[in-house]
Amino acid sequence: MIKIFYTPQGKISYKIQFEEAVLLSYEGKDQYLALPEALEDCPVTSIAPKAFLGQRTIINLVLPAHLKVLGDWAFAHMTGLKILSLPPNHIRLDKQVFLDCPALSEIRLSHMSRGSFIQKQSHTQNTVPAEDPALSFYLAAVISVLKNPALFLPELAESAEWYESFDKAVGHLLSRPDDEGFEPVYLGWFEDEDVMTTQYPAYIKKRQLEKAALSMRRLRFPFHLSRETQEIYETYVASHFQTGVWERFCTPEYVSDSCYVQIFIDLDCITEKNINDLFCDLNRLNSCEIAEVTAMLLHYRETSLQKEDFWENLNL
Repeated sequence: MIKIFYTPQGKISYKIQFEEAVLLSYEGKDQYLALPEALEDCPVTSIAPKAFLGQRTIINLVLPAHLKVLGDWAFAHMTGLKILSLPPNHIRLDKQVFLDCPALSEIRLSHMSRGSFIQKQSHTQNTVPAEDPALSFYLAAVISVLKNPALFLPELAESAEWYESFDKAVGHLLSRPDDEGFEPVYLGWFEDEDVMTTQYPAYIKKRQLEKAALSMRRLRFPFHLSRETQEIYETYVASHFQTGVWERFCTPEYVSDSCYVQIFIDLDCITEKNINDLFCDLNRLNSCEIAEVTAMLLHYRETSLQKEDFWENLNL
């Protein structure tokens, strides 16, 4: 028998099957929704196929601790979903569970600390936080960027083996052309000029931003990162910073964080040609957090860049 569980701004239909609760469907306007851990003293273990299909209001969704199965298209076309919290258990993914969830940027394990990157340190240091602050980003990237459900393993996500498999998948992505996977959308019966003038450049930019974000965060938080793999990320960042797409790396997250800027410095990415553009980016942020970065860049320019120019002029 199908029953109803009411949420603050909606309702969930469910059934009890073999002393376990299965969530069948959701209707409502909740933006934050924590699914029930149990119903009628039965643990919630499954979310049925298409249960949240096309739901657009939910931004932050918390899954129950005893979850075992996510059915076909359970969260497909949830275009507003940004944060998903789930237990560090083995969860079976059926077909296309996260199809078309473009905003999904964090998949948090339920025991992880909340909030963004909580500790700053250079990527060259050996000490790292007890938890990887970027892990929730990586888990989301498994779905939205790498599109590799085989890596969706919450129960293993903090292990060295998982990071090794993740880095291997990212390394493969970095080696592929930026336009790989591009699928044009035609809006009429004839070939739409928008494909090459708008869709294609937008896809390339998005892909470059995704690759840059994965590389930078792995260097920023080098959990279980081998020296060989680190060199792959460093090579990608250094080569692309210098070849006309360096602006992909000059997002507010990177240029306002002294640890990211130190990565750029260590890789010789910052030159006399682009340092002024970096200062302009910092000024546009209008944040008190940029004082440390500004001082770092000024010191670098005075002690390194100008010194290099002096010797170049002397040789001439």
